[in-house]
Amino acid sequence: MKNSMKIYTMFASNILFFLSLLNLNATPADTVLQVVYTSGLQRFIANPSEKNISSAQHLIDSLKNDTQSPVLVANSGNLGDAKNWFLFDKLGFDAVMPGFDDLYNGSVYFAEQLKKAEQISGTLPKIVLTNMELDSSNAESAQLKKLYEDKKIHEYLILEKADLKIGVFAVLGNEEIFKLQQSPGFLFKDPELSAQQASRFLQQHEKVDIIVCLTFSGMSKKPGSTRWTGETQYLGLKAPDIDIIISGGTNSVRTDTVYSENTPVLQSAARQQSLNIAEVLVASTQREIKRMQQIDGKFSEQRQSSRNGVQHDFALRNTLPASGLGNFITDAMLWAAQQTAANTTDFAFFLNENIRVQEETDTNSLLTDQDVEELFPPIDPAQPNKAGFPLVKINVTGSDLQKILEINSSVYPLKGNDYFLHFAGLHVRYNTSRILFNRVIGAQKTAYANDAIPILFSEEQIYSIVTDWITAQRLSMMHKMTSGFLQIHLLGKDGSPVQELSGHVLQKAGDPYSLQTIIEDYCSTFADVDANGVPDIPEKYGQPQMRMDVISSMMPHDFLQNPSVVMVVLIIISLLMLVGVIAVVVVVVRRIRA
Repeated sequence: MKNSMKIYTMFASNILFFLSLLNLNATPADTVLQVVYTSGLQRFIANPSEKNISSAQHLIDSLKNDTQSPVLVANSGNLGDAKNWFLFDKLGFDAVMPGFDDLYNGSVYFAEQLKKAEQISGTLPKIVLTNMELDSSNAESAQLKKLYEDKKIHEYLILEKADLKIGVFAVLGNEEIFKLQQSPGFLFKDPELSAQQASRFLQQHEKVDIIVCLTFSGMSKKPGSTRWTGETQYLGLKAPDIDIIISGGTNSVRTDTVYSENTPVLQSAARQQSLNIAEVLVASTQREIKRMQQIDGKFSEQRQSSRNGVQHDFALRNTLPASGLGNFITDAMLWAAQQTAANTTDFAFFLNENIRVQEETDTNSLLTDQDVEELFPPIDPAQPNKAGFPLVKINVTGSDLQKILEINSSVYPLKGNDYFLHFAGLHVRYNTSRILFNRVIGAQKTAYANDAIPILFSEEQIYSIVTDWITAQRLSMMHKMTSGFLQIHLLGKDGSPVQELSGHVLQKAGDPYSLQTIIEDYCSTFADVDANGVPDIPEKYGQPQMRMDVISSMMPHDFLQNPSVVMVVLIIISLLMLVGVIAVVVVVVRRIRA
């Protein structure tokens, strides 16, 4: 009897223990969190007038005063320039995380920005970044290590709001980590593993009521799909203890209601001049977005006139899979490289992820300096104190050029709109009946020539290309994203592999030639059609230009043209299998007849 009582007691205690574990993150059934969130205040920061500040402050304060629910104000990436970081404190942001634009110039520059911001405003926003891995052997990361030790950057935050403990952590996604490989002093841990560890720690050790994950990884929609996909979608699956995910880095104008498994995802719109507001129910058995609101245009004031304003009578904006805007940008790049390069530049390439969303403009409006600045990431590794988007001039073999062109046929359909590759100077022909990573069947050189010249996809043929800094990095790392199929080698003038992109920045009169400046110079070549003193963007950029043909054909001429080694091997294997099948059929028929 004593033994059975002992066994029962042990069983009951174990049940209670497991129930307590399950209830660690339980919150009242009516717990509602009001969330104000952004993915950067770039447009707001561009003109931080008192009117702008007071308008945003009034909006946030009203929400705090008009509701009994706790209010969380957070920013998921892109802090902007140090001199404007006081806005995060003035507007009452509870947590902010750095994004790609902040970290791109390296750890030393980022640390200097924090120091500069503190000197200017006397305080820093509550910066959180969880999956930073500090390398004590790297002198570049010494300043970052000290910032963590001095609590200038936090691995996580504990916020007390309305008798609730809210744990906040932040992870930078793999997509952004890949792009930071040329940025010295940074090491990062796997974002999904970091999210698992951080959420488990906050739940079991800090015993918080609500866990919020900030992430700068973004999401996208695959061609022909209405569903959002991307790294953010996996966080709720890999780390189910997270109650709310706030995601930045998504190049979209408006946000949608999205869930990662059962975890609500608050997806910030790109290039903010707005504040996003959401009401989220968080309970032990339910997480639900009850209401979402996007406040647009409340803080934007009249744009300043441009030094080189350009008139346009159509909406110069980005539409996919191809766009007049993409044609416009790559044409400007190729034109500029032709003006500055000692030898001919053949082609220009520009990934769509680098076009920050531009809203539809008014009819007959000006393309201003501010429009151009907001269109691209504000980075310049060659001159970190001067905002700009640098271009690099490199060489590739004809064989690697074919692999670059495969991005549109094989990577873009799998990865979404960010991986659509805009180009200038060539016309490409694709055959979707061929295998992935070998759908390019031909291309012709078209720029600055009366007749199209066939492009040779050979190792011996060398082509000169101009591209932006980020696209160049993507090309060099494309093999990691395609299981080694698209191994692209970037070459210098002497044919040696490119090690540091900073040594190949396109220059004009000895200074880096940024994309912003290139567009201004390119626009100055346009005619003033309406004689109003301002050049007009040609109407051809109002619609996408046909720079590629897509067919689906099994005709030998289309199917067997310019095959890769993999395709040749597959064709040989298929033929051998066919011969084997025919041989077996012949043997069987002969035996039957015998």
